[in-house]
Amino acid sequence: MALSRIVTLSVIMMGVLFTQSTLQAQSQDRYLHPRLILKQTDVFPGAGGKRVAAVGAVVTAGGNEVATIGTLTGGGAEGFLYVADPFKGRRFSLLAGQLGTKRFNLNRFGVGVPKIWPAAARRTIGVNATLLDNTAAVVGHRGVVQSVGDPAVGLPVDANITGIARVDMTLRNQLFWRANWQVQGGGSGSAMYTSIDGTPQNIKLLLKTGDQLKQGTITSLSNHRFSQSGKQHAQVVWLNDGTATKQSMYFNGKILFQRGDPIGNTGEKWDQLWFHDVNSQGHVFMSAFTDGPWYRDSVFTLNGKVVMREGDIIDGIYITPNAEANQTRLDDNGRALSLWAKGGISGPYAIFYTPNIKNFDKTKHLISENTPLDFNGDGIADATLYRFRFFSDAGLTMELGRSGAFISVELDFPNGARRRAIIFVPYPLV
Repeated sequence: MALSRIVTLSVIMMGVLFTQSTLQAQSQDRYLHPRLILKQTDVFPGAGGKRVAAVGAVVTAGGNEVATIGTLTGGGAEGFLYVADPFKGRRFSLLAGQLGTKRFNLNRFGVGVPKIWPAAARRTIGVNATLLDNTAAVVGHRGVVQSVGDPAVGLPVDANITGIARVDMTLRNQLFWRANWQVQGGGSGSAMYTSIDGTPQNIKLLLKTGDQLKQGTITSLSNHRFSQSGKQHAQVVWLNDGTATKQSMYFNGKILFQRGDPIGNTGEKWDQLWFHDVNSQGHVFMSAFTDGPWYRDSVFTLNGKVVMREGDIIDGIYITPNAEANQTRLDDNGRALSLWAKGGISGPYAIFYTPNIKNFDKTKHLISENTPLDFNGDGIADATLYRFRFFSDAGLTMELGRSGAFISVELDFPNGARRRAIIFVPYPLV
């Protein structure tokens, strides 16, 4: 913890903001002072006393509002959307049944949060949801955009959607998502779609398996990211050149590099491409493995250049030789978050903050697992950060806010209870 950090000690619990005086962190401070946004067992507003049963991933749009989705206790596991500001408390909440004309159950696949909300009472959202008939769907503020069983836009007339993957949304309310499709009695594949206004009438096909690029044919689509402007598209794809299928980094219609390509002048080659993010300026921040020595082969790269790797000392913390680079986040202000598994894939994990991607030497340690947390500033640990949460659907563990990071975590409380939660951690002073 940076001992010179100025912190406002407050706790947000379901929209109620408890604020104490702003304090200068002194050398006797023993604990990190984050803010608690939402946790399991909190009473959800406007839900007749129902409590939060599950909390999902985090999403922001660069400001200090964070969104998450989850479910409530009681029959049917009703879904909800929850938006909060760590300084102003609850900003907005919505039960799944209050959206559009068709009731649905929200899940954790993804939720988009525009920076500027419409004047109308209902705020614009884009989520991957499950309809009450258990059909997967993309849902926007106007209702269902695409669901399993729909015709696959841009594909043969007998091709139908068979699955929906992660949904992203830009600051202008444009939706992006990945879907699986199948031709009746024939082949199958996956495709990237967009809807500029979140309606089914404006669905457009962006990319699909079978497309031909200079380096070969796309055989599989993997993790995708879009910039906040919607103009930059980065995605891990698999290409077959007629002799081999290679993991490749797709960027706006071209391939930046593939497995086996050289990495600058390092003498190493790309081996595995992991997580990535892209901003509106076209910078791509990615974690990867190289074919270098095992004790230095896990790296973070910016635009294909290695900026951090295992074996480095980052803000006084030694990244051990068996560490693994994991998730990345990047915003339009040139700030980045990087998640390291300090002891290998099993952890413990630590999050680092880079205030300006022009200089990764200024990267600071933000927070680690197994850290005692003091939410109310009384000098007593209120909980311990047991671990960060990970989502099999590529939902985000961490997000960049204007003045701090939002993180999906599991907390251990002194009474023995373990709760999933969303916390806000202010950025260190640099």
